Amino acid sequence: MRDEDRLILSATTITAFMTPFMGSSINLAIPAMGLEFSGSVLLLSWIVSAYLLTSALFIVPMGRFADMRGRWKIFEAGILLFALSSLICMLAPSAAVLILGRIVQGIGSAMIFATAIAIIAVHIPREHRGYALGINVAGVYLGTTLGPFLGGFLTEYFGWRSLFLFTIIISVIAMAMTLHVAKGFKEEKSAEKFDTLGSVIYAAMILSAMLAVSIISQASIPLFIAAVILFAAFYRYELRHENPVFQIKLFRGNKRFTYSNLAALINYSSTFAISFFFSIYLQTVRGFDPMISGMLLISQPVFQMIFSIYIGKLSDKYDSGMLAAFGMGLITVSLITFIFITADTPVWILMIALCITGIGYGCFSAPNTHTVMDSVEDRSSGVASGVLSTMRVSGMMISMALASLVFSIGVGSAVLAEADHTALVSSINLGFILFFFLGIIGTCSALISYKSPKRA
Repeated sequence: MRDEDRLILSATTITAFMTPFMGSSINLAIPAMGLEFSGSVLLLSWIVSAYLLTSALFIVPMGRFADMRGRWKIFEAGILLFALSSLICMLAPSAAVLILGRIVQGIGSAMIFATAIAIIAVHIPREHRGYALGINVAGVYLGTTLGPFLGGFLTEYFGWRSLFLFTIIISVIAMAMTLHVAKGFKEEKSAEKFDTLGSVIYAAMILSAMLAVSIISQASIPLFIAAVILFAAFYRYELRHENPVFQIKLFRGNKRFTYSNLAALINYSSTFAISFFFSIYLQTVRGFDPMISGMLLISQPVFQMIFSIYIGKLSDKYDSGMLAAFGMGLITVSLITFIFITADTPVWILMIALCITGIGYGCFSAPNTHTVMDSVEDRSSGVASGVLSTMRVSGMMISMALASLVFSIGVGSAVLAEADHTALVSSINLGFILFFFLGIIGTCSALISYKSPKRA
């Protein structure tokens, strides 16, 4: 690998660390935020969900805009916005302001998500692409790994606001490195017009669908109907648009691209809320402090990080679809253990199951990303990266929506600190039952992708 390639990989990997660190560390701070703001479980879940929802709305438009105006520029702007929004969150006087800051942070992360993988796909030679993606995914998992540990430590000794201060520092480092690397590349602007109307319809469609899943009330039915109508309108409009924001044609006749993205959606739908569930379980039900809880949760991302590098390199030699299918199947098997947890389940059993989940994650993520990016032409890499990132973030949002649903059924609007422990555990059990069945669907999708023909 050339020195230039290593610089590109370093710049994209540090941002790959930054966003998941925020996501995994904030879960450990949820109970502390609940105490300060006297928030219910449902309100606190929106501190996570608002970020994910905004990311889902903006990733695809940002991916397309980056293809037209320059990936490095959007990448840099995303880092800057992420830093500024972290400052808003750190100084938030109320839960409402904190959620507002997380919304802005979601826009910044969308700009990063939509460009980082595309930058790797375009600039790193194909023979090293799987390895580079493995390193990038390892950066994601390093952030996920350190998130629970550092998040628990910072929350315990310096308060939850210190999490955002740490993120600001990382953002500054990422910006300095990116400015150094990006100055060596000149990107030409496209003369194509940006699909503004398509972007608006797309955002309205995603917003309606995600709110329909999250709210689960009488309002869900009209929201769901609106999402279906908007999808039909969006599909027809994008097929006829000369320069669509979302290249639907990528899905038509490309089963490998389609089912790999579906597998990514379901993967994150069935796994993202695991740390949210266990943060509440370990701290509220079992009585562990944030730091101890973080140390217990660290086992999963450690194995994710270790295996993602090795498996990513293997995907350069072997069929990445096969590796992704194996990883998704392993995750699904590990979810069975979580269905049966009780208030007295030995911690070592949970840790073993989390390790297996981490291995499955490591086997799935880099190969699945490799499969998606390798199934399209380089000129569509920005859109493909945006689509894949949207699948991931939408999956995270669905996972949190399901978590909110099971808690609304089990504990209602009760303040977290006062919620009945039996009801909390029952809600978590129900959540993992839903995740298990999603995992089965995700494994089937990955298998279909593996058996589909590769791009010529």
